[in-house]
Amino acid sequence: MHLVLIRLHCFQWIIRIHFAGFTVFFEGLLKKSNNGSKKTPFIPIVETERYPLLLFNRYPLFIGLIFILMSVLMLRYKWRKGYPFLFFYTLFSFYLLQVLKFTIFPIPIDPRLIAVRASRVNAFSEEIHLLPLHFPPGFEMDMQVLLNILLTVPFGFGVAFLIKTTLKKMAVLGLSVGFTIELLQLAIGLSLGFPYRYIDVNDVIFNFIGVMIGYMLFTIFSVIFIKVTKNSPIRNDPFLKYVFDICVSSGEKHPGKYEEN
Repeated sequence: MHLVLIRLHCFQWIIRIHFAGFTVFFEGLLKKSNNGSKKTPFIPIVETERYPLLLFNRYPLFIGLIFILMSVLMLRYKWRKGYPFLFFYTLFSFYLLQVLKFTIFPIPIDPRLIAVRASRVNAFSEEIHLLPLHFPPGFEMDMQVLLNILLTVPFGFGVAFLIKTTLKKMAVLGLSVGFTIELLQLAIGLSLGFPYRYIDVNDVIFNFIGVMIGYMLFTIFSVIFIKVTKNSPIRNDPFLKYVFDICVSSGEKHPGKYEEN
């Protein structure tokens, strides 16, 4: 019995730290990829230091935190969501903020820089790549592929704790994530008059792969969690009970009843 409880708490902490280490790990890889990679932001480092940029860690982060707080309050008091759901929702929301930080920001706001870049001929045709699985010369394939996959692995794993998922639904979500990121980059670029980020269809493909890997990890986690907890009383722990219900609803053949010792 004590061994089972230890395992349950281990699973609980594994879930809680799943997103916590994402930012630090991903930032380290991003710094490595920024040294000479074609897929770095369109604005060179020299111009980043000379012209003001809209950074994520200022107003966008503040607005994002306010949105998360307001949505959590609405979910709790209007839709009566439980604390375990709110816990996963908050973690997932913070993760999405980090995705925005790495894929959308910084955004150039200096009129001089915008005027110079917007005056370039064929700027969009040079910085938009629509040929799948084709990589331009000088492209750091290994690092960029790894970054784009790792970026969405937490999405595939974490979204299953918020909505009922199936393989088909996750495939649609996986494609939607990549397309949404690239379309946001394109929309901002069009509003600025030049592509401030390198827009690549391969990002959509590798983001999709990351989502499906995350979902595969969640499926494995569900099978293991159900086997560990099937003979354990978990009704007294709302967090573990919520995780158990999610694992059962993910498609595992299980009676769905909690057994008392």
